[in-house]
Amino acid sequence: MPRLSIPFLLLALAACGAEPTMNLADFDRSCTIGSDCAAVFAAVCGCGCDEVAIRKSEEERYNAERATKYEQCEQLTCGPCAGPQTPVCLDKVCTLK
Repeated sequence: MPRLSIPFLLLALAACGAEPTMNLADFDRSCTIGSDCAAVFAAVCGCGCDEVAIRKSEEERYNAERATKYEQCEQLTCGPCAGPQTPVCLDKVCTLK
């Protein structure tokens, strides 16, 4: 039986336990009015209910990226989140209220 090198073994173990993440800094948050903004979830996996606001025109790209990353998650059953927050434009940046 072949021996695995320690660096290879550590890399394999790290890859198995890593949860996919979204870098929300990659999404435009600029706005003029509140309707320019959309609320999205920060978490990809798990039961996180944290929402953030991004520019509405980025929502389709966000959904596509999140769907791809979600396929890597272990399936969890979560309860419902509290009511959604309202996206608003504050100082030309999409924010939640």
